[in-house]
Amino acid sequence: MTVLDPALEAELSESIQLLANWGFGFTRQKIRELGGNFVQEKEPEIFNGGCPGEDWMHDFEARHPNLSHRKPEKLKKTRVKAITNKGIFEDFLKLFRQVCEANGILNDSSSIFNVDETG
Repeated sequence: MTVLDPALEAELSESIQLLANWGFGFTRQKIRELGGNFVQEKEPEIFNGGCPGEDWMHDFEARHPNLSHRKPEKLKKTRVKAITNKGIFEDFLKLFRQVCEANGILNDSSSIFNVDETG
């Protein structure tokens, strides 16, 4: 049993999978933090301290065996070369457009932020 509404938990799972498809890796701790941040606006009182505990994480993994956690690693030169491929970049832009359209922000530049490593 989950403390989250099943639809909300499914949305969280799909979001994690989407981010993984875009190349983001998650540790168990990062998934817990993401889970806390994800529900903050929708159900802010669900988790004590705002972040789900280890028991929730264990149960979440059991309910979503399609997800796995791995320690993020540095990209090898061959992978860097592959992700700088024009076709892959175009695929990213296509996915980005789909996400923007699905969330109604495609023509709302005030809802899109450019964030990089420098902060």
